[in-house]
Amino acid sequence: EPKELKGEYLGTLYSQATEYLENHPECFEEVSEVQKEILNIYSDWYQLWLTTRDWSLQLMEDVYNYFHVSFDRWYFESEEELPSLEYARLLYKEGFLELSEGALGKNLKEEDLGFALLLKKDGNSLYLTKDLVLEKKKHLEFQPDENIYIVDARQEYHFKQFFSLLEKLQEPKTKHLKYEVVELDSGAMSSRKGNFLGLWSFLKGLENKVLDLYLNKYSWSEEEKYLC
Repeated sequence: EPKELKGEYLGTLYSQATEYLENHPECFEEVSEVQKEILNIYSDWYQLWLTTRDWSLQLMEDVYNYFHVSFDRWYFESEEELPSLEYARLLYKEGFLELSEGALGKNLKEEDLGFALLLKKDGNSLYLTKDLVLEKKKHLEFQPDENIYIVDARQEYHFKQFFSLLEKLQEPKTKHLKYEVVELDSGAMSSRKGNFLGLWSFLKGLENKVLDLYLNKYSWSEEEKYLC
């Protein structure tokens, strides 16, 4: 456990774990079991998850505070885990979902959107399942005139499936505000692949560049440099 930059440390672990799983598919079963254990509030995995979640939240709060951004409500993916499982089973019981190779989902092939998977055959839910539950919760709590998902363009297929399901369930309409991705010399930034530049590293590099190109050329005190 690092003494500082714990959120960044988790990001590194995430990309390393993703790469490892790509090369060791036999470990997916173990990962599935861990995901189930995290739902058990008495397990060691749950306690570890709480600890590392705090690291992530602290990093996010530091970043948002830097940009003077605040939120009225934080929604956590973990809040929707159990409700999403129950909702998927309810939709299946009502005949909205169908069973395919042990998994639950909705056939959207007529819309060229494939099979929208909501419950994997190991019993775990997905982002799509949780998004459906979250959508209902947000409208119940805030009754927004418009609900906008600000997510990069690579997730467009996910949102097309999501919106199709919402329309079929007669839920309030929402939209996806897409943005394009930032590319490095090594390709598009991706936390999953470990190809990214952290904010604090970027800001420190920017600060050093300004010092080298401008401030260090003049006989200014450290206080004057700081004010600049």
